[in-house]
Amino acid sequence: MSQPTLFGALQEAAPPPEPIGPLVTVAPEVPVPRLFTYQLPPRLVGHAPPGVRVKVPFHGRSVRGFVVEVPSEPPPGRLKEVYAVLDEAPVLSPEVLALARWAADYYRASLGEVLAAAIPKSVGGAPRSRDRGGWLARTHGPLQRRLGRAQQSALEALAEGPRTWHALREEGIKSEVLRRLEELGLIAEGQPAAPRKEAALTLTPEQTLVLGPLLRAVEESQPLTTLLFGVTGSGKTEVYLQAIARALELGKGAIVLVPEISLTPQTLSRFRARFGDTVAVLHSQLSGFDRRKEWWRVQQGEARVVVGPRSAVWAPVTDLGLIVVDEEHEGTYKQDSSPRYHARDLAVVRGHKESVPVLLGSATPSLESWRNATQGRYRLARLRQRPGGAKLPQVRVVDMGREWSEVKRAALLSRRLVDAIRATLARGERALLFQNRRGYTTYLQCRGCGYVLKCATCDVSLTFHKKG
Repeated sequence: MSQPTLFGALQEAAPPPEPIGPLVTVAPEVPVPRLFTYQLPPRLVGHAPPGVRVKVPFHGRSVRGFVVEVPSEPPPGRLKEVYAVLDEAPVLSPEVLALARWAADYYRASLGEVLAAAIPKSVGGAPRSRDRGGWLARTHGPLQRRLGRAQQSALEALAEGPRTWHALREEGIKSEVLRRLEELGLIAEGQPAAPRKEAALTLTPEQTLVLGPLLRAVEESQPLTTLLFGVTGSGKTEVYLQAIARALELGKGAIVLVPEISLTPQTLSRFRARFGDTVAVLHSQLSGFDRRKEWWRVQQGEARVVVGPRSAVWAPVTDLGLIVVDEEHEGTYKQDSSPRYHARDLAVVRGHKESVPVLLGSATPSLESWRNATQGRYRLARLRQRPGGAKLPQVRVVDMGREWSEVKRAALLSRRLVDAIRATLARGERALLFQNRRGYTTYLQCRGCGYVLKCATCDVSLTFHKKG
């Protein structure tokens, strides 16, 4: 019973609110349109800065997510605790996070899914190399036994001189194969020849005119997007290389997007011949270890130039100075699975957000880019001539409607084409014909049930031929 006082009965003090530990806002890797706030248990306090990945409870299961910010106040309701922190250091840079936020909003995707596409699952912590450093070279020892296909491929890769272990791994040669060849005495540590970098080529007047404003944009960090409309063989790649060289001189980095993984090796060899080991490659067909190793080389600033297909637009290049999109018209820059995005457009957005010039190159520009260039949103640059005076092939368009009316039948080949093929064969040369598609229709579908005939082994729709 409380004692009366001068001011009336004493009131029992309310219990103090339970202290809430540090909070984190997480973007889970699930298709949900919002972020969620979680509480950090005492053991994880101080280990979950923005940019790391975490395991969190979500609708009765454990999912992975990204810490994107630290809120100052808790939302109403009871908070769940983070299960685990997956990274020792942030894997998400502020620049990539800003680009991912824009992409999630524009393409109507969840931020967690976009970030999952931006950061390879295999990244983890900084890799500890399983491979020895140094170079490997072929020895002149005799073959004591018959070699397997993988071993023979490794020897062929070393035929032109010593190679680094990492370079051989990039070509798909496994460490076990190299170690076995060492045991057989067929390869050993070697001394490489002094690296010789390819010298820059002399530019044509057209290339010089195109490169000037681009170099100023690199030097002044202007978010200028340039559409380089150049005929095939006009020297667009040399413009890319010299612009990137200027960015590297200024201590900046560059991203070069190519439309397909199959084009990456030839582009990579051209760029490494000019810039050496500062070039990294990022694409989905690298092994988990190699992809992690290349990603961390970029993240830590060891590699300043990144070459790769559409996913390379997310590369964690610091002090970015230039983005190049080669063959910008190609449809392969579109990501067809969730989260869907267009890497060419994201490259332009990233350039504007980071005040970086973007160079779009093509011999047949897309309608969107051409429209943006003619409307003044992009700078238009033209390369109409090939270096060295090389001639462009002659192109003739034949009106097949007129052809059919003159020959009184629906001929498959025009008379001009038939005469040209005969003349080619008479000279002992070869002719090559490209056909846009085979068959009468690319699929056959039942009107009643919608069933489409497909290949029994690969699930591709069968082509219907009207005859035969």
